[in-house]
Amino acid sequence: MNRTFTSAFALAIVLGGVAFVIGSAQADPPKGYYDYSVCYKVVEKGQWGKDTGDRLVLNIKKHSDLSKGQAAYSVHGKYVDYTAENKYNKTKETTNMTVATGTVVTKSATSRWDTEKGARLGLETAGGLHKTTNVTFDCTNDDDKAAPDSWKRCKIDGGKDKYTLETADKKDTSCAFFQDGVADDD
Repeated sequence: MNRTFTSAFALAIVLGGVAFVIGSAQADPPKGYYDYSVCYKVVEKGQWGKDTGDRLVLNIKKHSDLSKGQAAYSVHGKYVDYTAENKYNKTKETTNMTVATGTVVTKSATSRWDTEKGARLGLETAGGLHKTTNVTFDCTNDDDKAAPDSWKRCKIDGGKDKYTLETADKKDTSCAFFQDGVADDD
C-alpha cells in the first residue's frame, strides 16, 4: 500500500507538471507589447496625399532590447504592389504580391536629460512576379512605437523622402490580396 501511495503521488506530480507545462505553452504574451499586425497604405506626400494603391501588410514582433531605451523588432509580411499603366489610351492594371522582411528599431526617452525618441523601419521585398528587383523602404518617425499609426518620412529605393505609410482601413481589400503561381506574360 505504501508503494501504491508513492506511485500515485509521483504520478500526480508528473501529471500536474505536464498540465502546468501545457498551460504555460498556450499562454500568449500581452498583444499590445510584443506583437503587432498592421496594414499600411503607401501615400505620396503633397497637398492631396495621393494613395499609390500599394500596401504593406506587416507583423511586427519584439525581438530584443539593444541598449538603454532601444529595442529591436522583427518584421515579416508582404508588399502588395499596384501598377496602372496607360498605353495607347488603354489602362492596364497589375497587382503583384511579394514577401517583405526587415527590422524596426525604437528609441525611448530614458530620463529628463535623454529626451530623444523615435523609430526607424528598414524593409526589403523579395522581387516578385512582375518585378525583377527588390524594393527597399527606409522610414522614420518621431514616435517611439514599433507600429505607429503612420510613418511620417519614407524613402523608397533610396529616393527622396516623398512618401508616408498610413494605417489602412480595416475594410481595405488590397490588404487581403494574395498571389502565388507564375505571372502571365501579356
